[in-house]
Parts: sequence; C-alpha cells; structure tokens
Amino acid sequence: MFLSVRDASVLDNSNPLGIESGEWFDQGEGFGGLGPEFCLRGADGCQLGWLASDIEITANKAWLSENPSARALLERIEMSVFDISALNFEWEASGRTAASLRRLSDQWIASNQADINAWLADAINAQ
Repeated sequence: MFLSVRDASVLDNSNPLGIESGEWFDQGEGFGGLGPEFCLRGADGCQLGWLASDIEITANKAWLSENPSARALLERIEMSVFDISALNFEWEASGRTAASLRRLSDQWIASNQADINAWLADAINAQ
C-alpha cells in the first residue's frame, strides 16, 4: 500500500532535497497510475513525492508492543532495491493490475522462500 503526500508544494520542480538531476522531477497533479486499491489517498490519484523508491515499513508503536512476533517480523523483512525496481518495471509492463501485482508478489515470495521462512521463524521465537 502506497502512502500519498498531502502537501502539493513538494510536487513542483524545486528539488528540495538537492538530489542530482532532481530538478527535472515533476510528478504533476494527481498521478493516476495508482488507484485506491494501492494508495491510501484514493481514486483521485496518488502523489508519491520525491523519494518513491524509499520504501519503509510503518506500524503503530502500541500495537507493536502488544505484538512482539509482528515486530520481529517487520524488523527482519528486507527487499533489495534491485528486486523492487525489477518488480516495479514488470508491474508497469503488465498493465498495473491487481492480478499482475498478485502474480509478481507470488513469484517473489517463491524465489525468496528461504529468507521468508527465516523471518517467520524469528517472529515465532519472539513470542
């Protein structure tokens, strides 16, 4: 699930983070490629902001305290930037459908099952 930025001021080409070539980035109004099934903003679009490749896991601190297994699992999950880029490219090429996202996710899980099993084992042991 993608989170959308609220402040439209980050969508101009001012390059607020000073990233090389960032001055050419201009997402424009209401990026419509992500609908409500992928973005919390809703059907009118999803503004990903300046660092779309910066993917973070977030969770409520109180909930994490009450769920040590979930906390352990979330702390262990790792995806390489190369995997993320490849999956994004493949998803784009497949028409960005929910079905293609599910298929690509299932393929990634199958290819990384050993790591996932280790993450789950650590989560179970954290109880």
